[in-house]
Amino acid sequence: MTDDHSHAPPAHSEAHASTPAPSSPNNFISSQMDSVFQKINDYLTDKIAGFVAFLFILIFIGVVFTVIVLKIPPSETNPILLAPLVAAVIAYYNRDIAVILFLGLILIFII
Repeated sequence: MTDDHSHAPPAHSEAHASTPAPSSPNNFISSQMDSVFQKINDYLTDKIAGFVAFLFILIFIGVVFTVIVLKIPPSETNPILLAPLVAAVIAYYNRDIAVILFLGLILIFII
């Protein structure tokens, strides 16, 4: 017997590497749907981040007006009163934190 390897597939060449592998229609549809869901997710989390930042800015403005109306002397104001402003800035720039704060606010209003 001779070692005839003529039935073996050809070695990988540059011509075969440049042609894309055929994909099934299901893979194409699923990749399109993943893209659509990713766009929806990005849009929603971006809007939630802006909304949560806006809510915390309103809370901060309420704190400032409370301090002004009650005429609290500056010596008694606590730096913790800046927490809503810090939370607004963090929520605006970090969408994950914004979503967590949003869910926390929803839980507070439900309970």
